[in-house]
Amino acid sequence: MWKEIRVGNVVRVNDGEMIPADMITLQSSDPKGVLYVETKGLDGETNLKIKNVHKTFLEEFKTVNDISKLRG
Repeated sequence: MWKEIRVGNVVRVNDGEMIPADMITLQSSDPKGVLYVETKGLDGETNLKIKNVHKTFLEEFKTVNDISKLRG
């Protein structure tokens, strides 16, 4: 449940799932780190917004295994 998510948790989000607006993207299925976000719940707009994974994260987290190391 989203109410159980805490700062520092790593969460896997799949295509079509709703997520809180204040999450940081560490990785995308797109090799260049591009993702598309619908913000209809925030601003009523239904067009997709283009977002990008920060280049530091793209270099650091190339695979799911790289991200799983964060969980310690």
